[in-house]
Amino acid sequence: MPEGSVQAISTSAATILSLGLGFLGLWAWGPQATRPWAWKDALVLLPFVVAFACLGLVPWMATDTGGLAAARFWYLIGAVLMFMGMIISFLVSLTDTA
Repeated sequence: MPEGSVQAISTSAATILSLGLGFLGLWAWGPQATRPWAWKDALVLLPFVVAFACLGLVPWMATDTGGLAAARFWYLIGAVLMFMGMIISFLVSLTDTA
């Protein structure tokens, strides 16, 4: 294992998690959020919630003995789910303008 890899993946997971929280906060409660919540919003929230859980597991898994491979797996899953949530939020906002 390269020197500093645990710190790097833990810091990266924390950074992505904070950026995702900021995006979700702006999307859900920002100045453009003038409509009431609908069932479609759950399609956005679900990937974000699972991504937050996956990214929150990364530092714990990385500091476990031999757990860097598992940490990389959870990091990848969390990052992909967060990206999917952002894409879905864009699609949901497109359907609101109609």
